[in-house]
Amino acid sequence: MRQRVFQIACGYEDQNDSDSLREDPLLKVACGSLPESGADLASQPTISRLENAATRRSCRRIAEAIFELYLKVRAKDGRPPKKVLLDFDATDDPTHGDQEGSLDFPR
Repeated sequence: MRQRVFQIACGYEDQNDSDSLREDPLLKVACGSLPESGADLASQPTISRLENAATRRSCRRIAEAIFELYLKVRAKDGRPPKKVLLDFDATDDPTHGDQEGSLDFPR
């Protein structure tokens, strides 16, 4: 899980990037493995199985746990914040190349 989160944070959104990054020394250190002698990180098939194993119930439980952790960390004087603002990013992210299912809208 840590590997996937760090890959996405570094701009490697595709699962297939895992194959080329599994031996990356910096990513290995970030994931708690020794850069030279530590075990390689997960491959693309392993990352795919991880992501496909998530159920609706497990996603909800993770979201609830993250929200509870957020409230706990943000609490001032032992009280959670009065207001939580969710800022959803509506940035346009066009597809590149001839990806299946993409539409080319005129601008």
